[in-house]
Amino acid sequence: MKQKTISLTEEAYGKLQSMKGPKESFSELILRLCQQEGETTGEPLDEFLGALAGSTEFLGDVDQVIRKSREAHLIDESD
Repeated sequence: MKQKTISLTEEAYGKLQSMKGPKESFSELILRLCQQEGETTGEPLDEFLGALAGSTEFLGDVDQVIRKSREAHLIDESD
């Protein structure tokens, strides 16, 4: 399995570590958190943006930017 190294602040590391199960890896934790936030389930962004929930045009734009960014990132990682 291919691995990547990332940098985290001490604060971010501490928060992730406190959320991690005793036998759970950080990779498993991050994948679990992403799934909970709807990234892998395809849930609409407006569910998570509360105050912006009525602005479907804006949310569509945000969703499109995020998807393009992820696609570009995946392309960069394959090098």
